Amino acid sequence: MATHWTNKELRALRKMFRGGKSDEEIGAELERTTAGVTYKRNDIGLHRRATPKRKRRRRQVTVVDRPYAIIVRGPDRELSMSVDRETGQAVLQLMLGVK
Repeated sequence: MATHWTNKELRALRKMFRGGKSDEEIGAELERTTAGVTYKRNDIGLHRRATPKRKRRRRQVTVVDRPYAIIVRGPDRELSMSVDRETGQAVLQLMLGVK
């Protein structure tokens, strides 16, 4: 079995890859192993696309605005920010597991 890839084989690899053939099919036609075809394909920059990731669903959030306080509620957490009236400093509080 040959180890060096000829220019003719590389052109055929590119053409078959762009034609949608699998590494197994390309290997059978070029008399190469599937692993060899995969390695060479990646080596010359021909990559198969991964399946697209599913978009995450946006969670519904409720915002409550009170004087000196903002509360953001999600399905299982609550984030509140308020202002301490004596010192004027912001107080941030995150509570998890809130239902």
